[in-house]
Amino acid sequence: MKATIIEIEYMPTPNATGVVFETYRNMTVFQAIAKLKRWYNEAIIYNVKAEY
Repeated sequence: MKATIIEIEYMPTPNATGVVFETYRNMTVFQAIAKLKRWYNEAIIYNVKAEY
């Protein structure tokens, strides 16, 4: 099911100093996580919020 807005809170690398928010629109949660992991393959995801 496609979400209108997906917000992912993550740390780009294991030794990064802070968390970052990334927002995706009109895709499934799995597509958004796959897109994020394509750029940051060792990202540690803390929180995912989706609005339908």
